[in-house]
Amino acid sequence: MPGYSEIDWTKAECSGAPTSLFYVVEENKWLITTIGYEPTRRICGACPIWDKCLSYAMKHENYGMWGGLVTKERNALRRRDGSPLRETAITELTKYGISRKEIEAIADEYSSNERSVENEFTNDGEDDSVGDSRPR
Repeated sequence: MPGYSEIDWTKAECSGAPTSLFYVVEENKWLITTIGYEPTRRICGACPIWDKCLSYAMKHENYGMWGGLVTKERNALRRRDGSPLRETAITELTKYGISRKEIEAIADEYSSNERSVENEFTNDGEDDSVGDSRPR
């Protein structure tokens, strides 16, 4: 998995967008209920480096939308248990032409690494605290 400095973030579809846009989707329940994740997910879905972003976040981030998935969706992808949330997350990304195989490859890559962001959580990966919020 790439480290933050190993990714060319200038190629990201979100380059130049306010970073807060990718955190407000987890912070603002009204916004989520009203417009959902679609506006930000659309940016991620069109991104040429979505896979690097998601791969990075699977190892290093525990808050915000990265690679088109919010924290609870990334946690579900990590668990690989066939949960409805995991399936929904995969389905949401496939709307943008991202294949299940590509998504599963990132999940497989994560599961083969030693460090686990999820293991740092105290309540089964459903932590509401702010994690590493590097600007993108």
